[in-house]
Amino acid sequence: MSSSNPFKAQTLNRKVEIPPELVHEIFRYAAQISTPFCLTLCRVSSWTHELALPHLYSTAIIKNHQQNSQFIACLQRSPFTSIRQSDFEPALAVRDLWVEAVSDIIVDIFKACDNLKHIALHADNLLWLVHSSTPGQARTRRLADEHISRKQDLEITVVKGNDWALSRYENSQDQSLTSTLFGKITRLRARHVGDYAQHLNISHYTRLTHLAIPFYLPFHDLLELDRIMEHPSLEALVIVIIADLILDNDLVRLQEWYLEKEKVQRSLKLSLVTSNSDRLQEEWEAEVRGGRSLWDRL
Repeated sequence: MSSSNPFKAQTLNRKVEIPPELVHEIFRYAAQISTPFCLTLCRVSSWTHELALPHLYSTAIIKNHQQNSQFIACLQRSPFTSIRQSDFEPALAVRDLWVEAVSDIIVDIFKACDNLKHIALHADNLLWLVHSSTPGQARTRRLADEHISRKQDLEITVVKGNDWALSRYENSQDQSLTSTLFGKITRLRARHVGDYAQHLNISHYTRLTHLAIPFYLPFHDLLELDRIMEHPSLEALVIVIIADLILDNDLVRLQEWYLEKEKVQRSLKLSLVTSNSDRLQEEWEAEVRGGRSLWDRL
C-alpha cells in the first residue's frame, strides 16, 4: 500500500516566492557589510548591479599612495558604471573614508565627496584639511567654505601620527582666521595622544559632542581630563584602555579615578572601554557598515 502523503507532495512541488522587497533588503544589507559580495552583485545582473553600485563606493579603505591616486581617478568615472547608469556619480556615494597615505590629495577627495560622514585619516592628512581651509595660509590646494558647509556633521578618527597632539592645530583668537572645518566635527577619536597637558586642546572644536582618547602611558595625567570635561559642547568622554600596552599600575590608577568621578553628578557621560592597539580599523569598519559603535557603549 502506498504511504505517500498528497499534502506533502503538494508542499514540495509548490514554488516558494519571496517578496521582491525582502530580496532587495537582503541584498542591500549584504552589499553594505561585504565588499566581495557587493562586487559579485555588480556582475550578476543589471538590477543587482544598480542596487549594489552605491554600496561599492560607500566605504573606501585607502592604505597607500597608489590606492590614493586610483581612488581619486575612480571618483571622476566609475569603471563599474554601465551605459544605463551614466548619471551615477561615485563621489556622492562615498560616506565612509579610511585614508592612511599622507598626501594633499585628501583635499581633492574631501572636495568631491559631499556626503562624507565618517573620516579616518592620518594626523597629517587632517593638517592638510585644516591648513587648506584656514584663511591666510599659503597652500597649493584650497578648501573653500562651501566645500565644508555643505557637508553633514563629521565623525573624525585619527588613525596615525606619533605623539599626536590636538594642540598642533593652531587656534587663532580671531574666528575669521580659524578653519571652519573645526565647526563641522562633532565626534572625534584619537588612536594616539601624547601628554594630556600639552596635547589635549579642544577649544577650537566648537561643536564637539563626543570625544574618545586612548589611555595607556604612565604620563597620561588624569587630572587634565577635568579641564577637557569642562568643554561647553562636550556631552560624552570615552577613555579607551589599550589593553596590550597599558601597565597594571596605570590600569589601577585609571579605575580608581573613574570610581571617584562616578560619585559626582554631572550631565556629561563618562565611559571606559577596552581595545587593542591593532583593532582600530576592524572596529571602525564594523561600525560604519552598520555595527555597534564606540558611542553605543555609553
